[in-house]
Amino acid sequence: MQVESAGHAPADRGRGDARMSRIYTCANCKQTFESDWSDDAARDEAREVLGRDVRDDDSIVCDDCYNKIMGFVDRGGMDGATP
Repeated sequence: MQVESAGHAPADRGRGDARMSRIYTCANCKQTFESDWSDDAARDEAREVLGRDVRDDDSIVCDDCYNKIMGFVDRGGMDGATP
């Protein structure tokens, strides 16, 4: 299993809440990563970026795929195409 560090939270995000390393598989590239993001930090980012809370059916993606997807969205994508 290939494990890489992931998580693009700013250093001050999520301080003070419980942190646990979690192994996850990116829904886009299918690689396995370790993240030390807290649930609170993930919820905060979802509210900030998506304007809503995290849902059970949301996918988890690694930093590289997140950045590609967000760049695609910023360029006006999302009409059924893939980044």
